[in-house]
Amino acid sequence: MTRRRETPFLVALLLAAAAALFLAAAAGAEDTFGRLFPLRDQEKLKLEVPVSWFHEIRQDSAGAPQTILFKTRSPDSFLVLLTPIDPSRETVAAASDASIRRQVEDSARKAERSSVEKKLEVMEIQGASGRGYYFFATDPSPRPGTWKYMTQGILRVGELAVSFTILTNEGQNDVINDALRMLRNAKHLKFAT
Repeated sequence: MTRRRETPFLVALLLAAAAALFLAAAAGAEDTFGRLFPLRDQEKLKLEVPVSWFHEIRQDSAGAPQTILFKTRSPDSFLVLLTPIDPSRETVAAASDASIRRQVEDSARKAERSSVEKKLEVMEIQGASGRGYYFFATDPSPRPGTWKYMTQGILRVGELAVSFTILTNEGQNDVINDALRMLRNAKHLKFAT
């Protein structure tokens, strides 16, 4: 009989521990909402965007890929830039995992010339529908109105390669975490025409 009374207690204790772990993991994470960004040919990029972020879309020239910029209205805002690239339609060699890694390693080597870190580690990021790579660099003397930290990489999202740059300053680690979470959960949606 003692055994039966312990079982509900243990189950309740395990559920409480699981809930505590979930809440701890969610702490610092901002609420998000699903947002669809149009691409070409009825395709969309679906992102879970933090609610306090707003965006604008820029395109440098006709035919060039669009860049989605995220920031807040705060004067000391961060900047997150995402450029979805369809390797089957663009001249960027982004099709294979090896070429994505090579592009990120090349960018890291260039950033090493002017970063605090003299050797930038290229890390893997696993998304919902693909893998990618990124690095983190620190500007030793950022000019006023610029950012001290840069997180940059490329992530495969379905058939897309999404190039990303996250620019932040002191105390904005949550921005980096939220941006990487947004990227990990990104989806490439195709609709029949």
